[in-house]
Amino acid sequence: MRDLSNRSASRNLELARALIQEERLRMVRILQRGKKNISELADETKLDRATVSYHLAVLEKNGIVASRYEMLREPRSKGKVGRYYKINKAILAKAFLALERLREEIEPT
Repeated sequence: MRDLSNRSASRNLELARALIQEERLRMVRILQRGKKNISELADETKLDRATVSYHLAVLEKNGIVASRYEMLREPRSKGKVGRYYKINKAILAKAFLALERLREEIEPT
């Protein structure tokens, strides 16, 4: 039972780490409004595509975002496919709960 508790605590810490970075948190806020591709996120965050891609990989590895390939929505991209990212709401809720638990451990009431 204790091993399961340690694994759960470790997972919570990983989720918290994934969100604690300012750029990733900004991307999560943007993605809460709807799915976006890397170019759209780069435009909205004013970050370069490589940086956006790196942060999305961290979020995806932790299950906070999911991606899938779809036809691009831009008119001049007719017939091209892009990777769109969206929030995994269940995992995001767990991540925010993990952050809250971490805060409580640091600042007990």
